[in-house]
Amino acid sequence: MREKQSRRNVQRRCLLPRLIQLSLHCVTYIKDAEEGKAHDTEGCHSEMQQLLERYASTLGFSFDEALEVLDKIVSDKNSFKELKLDIVDWVTLAVFYNAWKLSAESTESMNKEKCLLDCLRNVEKLIELSVNELIHSSASSESGINELVMSTLLRLVTESIAWHGLILQTCVRSVNPAGRKKKRSGIVGGHGDGPLSIIEVIQISIASFRSTIENIVSWLSRYLDKSEDQELDLLLCLLDKDASHEGKVTARPGCILKVLESSSSMVSELGPRIGQIAETWNASTIARKIVNSQHMFLSGLQQICISKIKSLRALKLSV
Repeated sequence: MREKQSRRNVQRRCLLPRLIQLSLHCVTYIKDAEEGKAHDTEGCHSEMQQLLERYASTLGFSFDEALEVLDKIVSDKNSFKELKLDIVDWVTLAVFYNAWKLSAESTESMNKEKCLLDCLRNVEKLIELSVNELIHSSASSESGINELVMSTLLRLVTESIAWHGLILQTCVRSVNPAGRKKKRSGIVGGHGDGPLSIIEVIQISIASFRSTIENIVSWLSRYLDKSEDQELDLLLCLLDKDASHEGKVTARPGCILKVLESSSSMVSELGPRIGQIAETWNASTIARKIVNSQHMFLSGLQQICISKIKSLRALKLSV
């Protein structure tokens, strides 16, 4: 079973480069579609649909079943946790599906702006829901930092969120190519109660997407603003709790550290080589290293998010 899942994971990862390329190609002609200019994108749409079907199959679902799952999450009928889904894999599917759908709808639909807005809103709501779910999961952790949640958040930021950002950048270049000057419109209500333009739709999407990333930055700041001593005391408290876990001998981190610390008093019995290593196992020193490494990880993740926010702000201005 594990080998089969590993094979599916590899197959899914192998699809990503081409899906990214086709997604960017699909949204390149949004503005041309609005202006009635024809482009032969049928081959691109067809290939991307096939890849999306293969991607869904690696998740254990048919394409239609996978879309139904995404619809349930978007409509708040279910959560990723309730359905026991890998957040990053499913948000990534939503990002690529909406890029494919966005191009198809903008070509075929009479109300292109509404279709564009709906497509972008759906994927951005999924991103927002996934971020909120991860934040909530981490808040329930005793230490305040759940390593699994943080690694998932890192993947979400550097994969799904990054790719959706690239798609938005391509949309901006499509509607506002270099050398073509346009009047800058307001984000909402630029034409009173009239329909939104494609430019305004993309502005709304950029603002919403940026707000979600800003929430991640604010959440990370709450951890980074804590002093090292605060985090150290909390971690040592948890390690002590582990070590005295109902008086039972367990393989929990606190118990292991206590065993290593007690070994340092038996240097002569352990021999010089092992004894020298055992002497370095001090709970306070080890905990401080853990706290420092966590701080470096969170700080690095925050800087990635800040960089993406700056890029989105520049996109908003160029639109």
